[in-house]
Amino acid sequence: MINYFELKKWYNENAEKINNSIVKNIYNIEDGIVFELYKPGLENRFLYIIPGKIVFLYNVKEREETNNFTLKLRKDFNETKINIEIDNNDKIIIIKNNERKLYIELFPNGLLIVTDYNDIILYANQYKNFGVRKIFRNEKYIKPPGSVNIINNINDFFEKVNNTNKKDVVRFLAIDLSLGGKYSEYIVKKANVDKNKSPKELNKEEIEKIYNIYNEIVNLKIIIDENGNIIDDINKYFINLYLNSRENRRIKKLNEEKEKIKRIIEEQKRYLDEINKEINRLEKIGEFLNIYSWIFKDYDKNNIIKNFREININIDIKKDDKYLIINIDDKYLENK
Repeated sequence: MINYFELKKWYNENAEKINNSIVKNIYNIEDGIVFELYKPGLENRFLYIIPGKIVFLYNVKEREETNNFTLKLRKDFNETKINIEIDNNDKIIIIKNNERKLYIELFPNGLLIVTDYNDIILYANQYKNFGVRKIFRNEKYIKPPGSVNIINNINDFFEKVNNTNKKDVVRFLAIDLSLGGKYSEYIVKKANVDKNKSPKELNKEEIEKIYNIYNEIVNLKIIIDENGNIIDDINKYFINLYLNSRENRRIKKLNEEKEKIKRIIEEQKRYLDEINKEINRLEKIGEFLNIYSWIFKDYDKNNIIKNFREININIDIKKDDKYLIINIDDKYLENK
């Protein structure tokens, strides 16, 4: 999942490309929606919006699909000029035309919310009651609590370090400073600080080193990938994240299908084994009857029992109006 600083970097580099473009069409894909844009010189004219995860510009058009939500978006945004904004301290992108605003929340619940210019909710892709805020029609849109708090000077940073209750530096950076694990690991490694060290045990020099790297990140001078490498093209990075995620989902789905087929095959094998056992049992019965058919020639129950006992085979016979029902000792058949 991308963090706020990565999103801000993407916004800074791509907002002007999007601003004042015309929405030609809107359609939904498996996990989000796509705005098809027109603007002279716009190379990547498809704005992919994956709620709860990512946004990016792309030059590939997916198969067009629609649902009720995208049909409403088309009515409100098609053939209108749009501009894009970012919330100052949160992972929220806003697309605006002259009458409507679309709030794109890029954290776990993945909400897309359309409001008027008074921020009254008109419709959304999901309706939820979070207690502190309600995503329902005619409610006032309120963004989630817990926005990113950026520290802009070293004195405030020292105070933050001294007041934290986190047991190690990585957790302090990841949670208290909203950096996440990737950037926290990067900072302690670059600052040459033991990541398991308590923040309160840091000396002045270590805190200053950490702050300087932190400052480069929040000012978007350092944006890294999962391997700690500096990202040159943030939009391309977002595209690759999306494509890799989709490929991982595809592989996961294939593996689930594979496991399902394996279970079916195992069940069929067990069923086939049972059938083969039954065939084998019936073959032994047939062989038995063929060998000892002479005993049954007069269909006399007592005589049949007597003859089998003479050859040390235990059987049990019941007789109805038409048939002799014979139970043969299974141990004898198993030894055949």
